[in-house]
Amino acid sequence: MKNHDILNFCDEILNHLTVIKGYLQLQIERKDVDYLFLILKEIDQSESVIDSIINQVKADQY
Repeated sequence: MKNHDILNFCDEILNHLTVIKGYLQLQIERKDVDYLFLILKEIDQSESVIDSIINQVKADQY
C-alpha cells in the first residue's frame, strides 16, 4: 500500500469522524432532534473504509 493511498484512507476516515462529531454536538445543543440514525450511518461508512484498508494491507502482504 502506498503512502498516497494511506493518506486518502485517513482523510476519508477523518471526514466521517468530523461529521459524527458535528451530529453529536447538535444532539447536545438541540435535544428535540434525534441525530443517532445519522451518526450510526457515518460509523457504518467509517467501518467500511477501515475494512477496505485492512483488506488492502493483507493483499499487499501476500
